[in-house]
Amino acid sequence: MILKGVMTVAEAAERWGLETSTLRHAIREGRLRAVKSGGTWLVAEADMAAAYGDPPEAHKESKD
Repeated sequence: MILKGVMTVAEAAERWGLETSTLRHAIREGRLRAVKSGGTWLVAEADMAAAYGDPPEAHKESKD
């Protein structure tokens, strides 16, 4: 099943140009909301944007 606006921590880290350890640390500290499903942490795009701003490629697209 595909969940719109939801991604794994690894996918979010890649999209925002961050390390997965940075996101896992933020989750542990309660600075980033996430849900664990079958051993995989999932985060919502909206929560990533709230914590880290728009992903870098979104900034690039808006300038074109």
